[in-house]
Amino acid sequence: METTLFLAQVIGIVALAKAVALFVKRDELKSLVNDLLGSRALLFVLSALELIGGLAIILNHNIWEGGVAIAITIIGWMMVLEGLAFYILPSKSVAPLVRSLNNKSLYKIGSIVALVVGIWFVHFGFFA
Repeated sequence: METTLFLAQVIGIVALAKAVALFVKRDELKSLVNDLLGSRALLFVLSALELIGGLAIILNHNIWEGGVAIAITIIGWMMVLEGLAFYILPSKSVAPLVRSLNNKSLYKIGSIVALVVGIWFVHFGFFA
């Protein structure tokens, strides 16, 4: 339970920060993603970091009971799968998908999802 609380706190705060960034800096982030796709080295490093972060979560918290605990585990597995995809697949395969998801309307949806997840996790991690 301590690991769940800790991860809920960390992921919750990051999700809230991400929600604000997606809402406030939409145009800048859209350009940033395009720049990222142009840098194979940076994409490789970031995918490795995402893979490491996801593995750290699932190796310490592979729990499939309870709402927040399951959500944390799912986030960990999503990080592992995305990290592996960017790490292993050729950038020519990944870039079209990323470009198709890099639009303002999806940033709005993403900011709402991040806000809801952030509030849920912060509430659970700090106040429940």
